[in-house]
Amino acid sequence: MDDKSKIDAICSERTNLRQEIIGFEHSSAQATFAFLALVGVFAGIYWKPEFINDSSNRAIILILISQIQFFLALFVLTLHGCVQAQISYIAALEEKINKLCGDTVNIWESRVSRNYIIHQRAPFLWGIILQTFLMIVLFVTALILALREVSRVLAFAAIMVELAVVLTFLIAGVVQGRLCYRFARAQLGLLTEQQPTEAQAAQQPVAPPLADSERLKAGDS
Repeated sequence: MDDKSKIDAICSERTNLRQEIIGFEHSSAQATFAFLALVGVFAGIYWKPEFINDSSNRAIILILISQIQFFLALFVLTLHGCVQAQISYIAALEEKINKLCGDTVNIWESRVSRNYIIHQRAPFLWGIILQTFLMIVLFVTALILALREVSRVLAFAAIMVELAVVLTFLIAGVVQGRLCYRFARAQLGLLTEQQPTEAQAAQQPVAPPLADSERLKAGDS
C-alpha cells in the first residue's frame, strides 16, 4: 500500500472517530440535563413534604432518585473516558498522517486541542472539572438527604462506597486517555522516532577519546 492509500485510510478512520465523539458528547449533554431535572424533582419532593404525605414512601422515592442520579453520573463519566481515549487515538493518527505527508498538515487533536482546549490553563477544561465536581456534590447531597431519614449509618456507608466508585471512574477516564495515546503511538510505529531529551542524552555513556595511535590506525583503515 502506497502512502496516499494509507493517508486516505487513516483520514477515513479519523472522520468516523470524530463522528463518534460528537455522538458521545450529545449523549453526555442529554444525561447531564436529565441529571439536573432529577435534582429539581428531588428538591421539590424533599422541601415540600406535602407532595408525598407518607414518610416511608417519600423516603423510598428520594432514595430511588438519588440512585438514578448515581448511575447518570457514572454514565457521563464513562462517556468522558471514551471521548478521552478516542481523542488520544486521533492525536496519534494525526502524527502518523504528518509523518506520511512529510509535513505538518493535521494538528487539531495532537497540538491545538492539547494546548488550548484540554490544557491545564484552558477555561474549557476547568468548566468540565467544575461540571463534574458539581454533579458529584449534588449526587452526594441527594444521597445524604435521602438516607438520613432511614439510617445515618446506612447513609454514611452508601456515600463512601458510591463516592469511591465515582472517583474511580473519574480517575480511570483520565488515565485511560494517556495509556491509549502511548499504546496507539507504539502500534503506529511513532515511538521509535522520539528524540532523546537532554536528561536522557546526559545519562547516555560517552565513549572515551581515542589515543593518538588508535586514531592513526582508524585513519589507515
